[in-house]
Amino acid sequence: DVFNLLPNLNVNELIKAFSVKTNDMMLVIYLSSLIRSVIALHNLINNK
Repeated sequence: DVFNLLPNLNVNELIKAFSVKTNDMMLVIYLSSLIRSVIALHNLINNK
């Protein structure tokens, strides 16, 4: 009965939803690291 509650991973809509969510998370990680780098460079320039 427990295995009947698991999602069907062969459905194309589920695969697309997971890939879209993963791409969104990767974009957020990329943008946050880019912003952190820009802020670090800004602080480095201000300290000189």
